[in-house]
Amino acid sequence: MPNTSLAVPESALRAIRKLIAEQGYKPGESLPSQRDLAVLLG
Repeated sequence: MPNTSLAVPESALRAIRKLIAEQGYKPGESLPSQRDLAVLLG
């Protein structure tokens, strides 16, 4: 059986990194709240 415990966190990390790249967030700039990220990323 494959270890899927990292699948969701890894997927979330990739989605957040993609959002940062696409939206042009700068170092030190705040990201959307956890709730807003959940809505944005599904």
